[in-house]
Amino acid sequence: MYKKIPQNIQSILDDLHCPILLNRHLILVYNLGLDLTEKIIFEFPTLRLLTDEIVFGTATHDIGKIIEKNELREKGKQHEQTGYKILMDYGIKENLARFTITHGDWENENLAIEDLIVTLADKIWKGQRIDKLEEKVIAEISKLTNIDYWTVYLKIDNIISQIINGSDKRLNWQNNFEI
Repeated sequence: MYKKIPQNIQSILDDLHCPILLNRHLILVYNLGLDLTEKIIFEFPTLRLLTDEIVFGTATHDIGKIIEKNELREKGKQHEQTGYKILMDYGIKENLARFTITHGDWENENLAIEDLIVTLADKIWKGQRIDKLEEKVIAEISKLTNIDYWTVYLKIDNIISQIINGSDKRLNWQNNFEI
């Protein structure tokens, strides 16, 4: 059904006794991030993405919610710094641990396209569309590929529209499990 999170990351989640709900969320965002990245690369073959970073970011972006359990069901930002600390304590390099912070700070002007893709995957998996975020992704891809903004817009809009079609199924899978 869904690809498993890479074992090195799943081992950290298991070691920290990751709640099932969070593990399923990370699996979904990881899978959607793979699909999104693959589709973007197909449409923009000259775009050089650090796919290993996107994989890591999508699979760990909310790891801080293992500690900040109240943020599993309520909005909050404490899990971002907590997640960063968890990953640093496990010896993860800063360039990978950063996604725990950047996925919630996507309006920052200094983010790489990989950070924006992780954030986009974290939003669209459940059918959520955020115009400002999508416009930022489009503008960055346009800049990096030297392709007209509106050409990129049409392709990205089509990709996102295809992906969000499965959001009800993903939400149902995430939230329905036996303990």
